[in-house]
Amino acid sequence: MSNTNQNPVPIVSQKHRYAHIDALRGIAVMLVVWIHVSESYRSLASESSRWLYRWAHTLNVGRIGVVIFFAISGFVIAHSIKGERKEGSRRFWIRRFFRLYPLFWLSVGIGGLVMSMWFARHYDLGTFAANATMLPLFFGKEPILGLYWTLEVELIFYLLCWLLFLAGGVRNLWVLFSAMIAGIVYFKLTMSYHWYSVAHIGSSILGLNLAVMFWGALYRLYYDDPQRPVRFLDRQIPMRWLMALATAILLSVPGNVLIIGLRQSLSDWVRFGLGYLLGIGIFLLFNRIRLYNRWIVRIGVVSYSIYLFHPIVFNLFLVLIQFSRGILAGRSLEIYLITNLIASLLLAFLLYRYVEKPSIEIGHMLSRSKQ
Repeated sequence: MSNTNQNPVPIVSQKHRYAHIDALRGIAVMLVVWIHVSESYRSLASESSRWLYRWAHTLNVGRIGVVIFFAISGFVIAHSIKGERKEGSRRFWIRRFFRLYPLFWLSVGIGGLVMSMWFARHYDLGTFAANATMLPLFFGKEPILGLYWTLEVELIFYLLCWLLFLAGGVRNLWVLFSAMIAGIVYFKLTMSYHWYSVAHIGSSILGLNLAVMFWGALYRLYYDDPQRPVRFLDRQIPMRWLMALATAILLSVPGNVLIIGLRQSLSDWVRFGLGYLLGIGIFLLFNRIRLYNRWIVRIGVVSYSIYLFHPIVFNLFLVLIQFSRGILAGRSLEIYLITNLIASLLLAFLLYRYVEKPSIEIGHMLSRSKQ
């Protein structure tokens, strides 16, 4: 996911103002790894260790992680577009392109190779081309790795923020508040046609995900200036009142889904509601109680590499287990999770150094204002 740390190595000073945001990224990506590895290995693991999957599934930890990532993107992206319209636009898109696409293309290539060679998945040139845009679902093609859907949501949010920037409203609190409300309304309208599939990944939940992101952008305004007065009708109200109202409105949506799920014994609805409520709650908690643990911050700095490549890592480990003729099967799920996490981390640090860091530097070099 998006990461604004520009340090050429994955080390962040604990005194850095936004180091706790990288720590949140670290938490989010470990939650995503937890659900994906436990889902993939539960049938191979010893019965006594499968509680690790049951908890991950029940709490919907993958959704929690994604919601945290979306809130962070709102916190960061809407406020990264600065300057005069033409120059600010050029700088924003160049930096976003080099921040996201080089590593993503490597993921598409290696992921496609792994899935084709060992999992009998065959992709035509059109599928690779659609995936290379980061918008495979938009073109009606299958994502090579399922988690690419979140990157489509990110790109849509970037586009909307850029349009707001051009209109002069990307830092206007009432514009961001209205955009959040619009996302919720869109979610409600689409869900009226897809009520049977509340956990659907596609357009049904796009509005809610965008609402989370615009809420994150609004939270950034509150974070930067909590004493900022807000003009409402002919009076001024504290900024915290507006933030509390926005948070209550946002939480009411998954809260309502959760209540319906509990009343009607719909487990998918319960998990969906929990995922969003806990994701937003964790984001708020760790902005209040800021975490600066060095290793979690470092994991957050390389979280984009972990996010893109951990499915490749755990699929390769599955191949290794298959070729071991049962010798590596039947271990505890904890061992499988720790092994995959360590391997993903080691790979991520290498990718950060040799792919992410050079790409970020190229983007910054090319986006510098012309004298």
